[in-house]
Amino acid sequence: MRLSPQHEEALVRALHSTEGAAVRWAGANRLDDAHLLRRIGEEFGIMGGFGTTGARIEYRGGINPQIEIQIGADTPVELSGRELLAAVREALKITRPGELF
Repeated sequence: MRLSPQHEEALVRALHSTEGAAVRWAGANRLDDAHLLRRIGEEFGIMGGFGTTGARIEYRGGINPQIEIQIGADTPVELSGRELLAAVREALKITRPGELF
């Protein structure tokens, strides 16, 4: 699933909602799916969320992290599992082990 720029921005903001997250994500290249899922769960913590003008973001961490992003009156986008992994890889430019780019 390819996210809109607004949804991708909200996802990146959620992944950087705790102090030091930018430094932790900077060293996160070439993570396999299991390690990336664990990192997302750790960054999301137990649960959290925030609102901005025209948007609402709620997320849960742990072993099965998930996020719901609602932009305006559109249907909320819910990401978990493989869709969440793919969206995070795209948004943060995280490659898989063995990938060159």
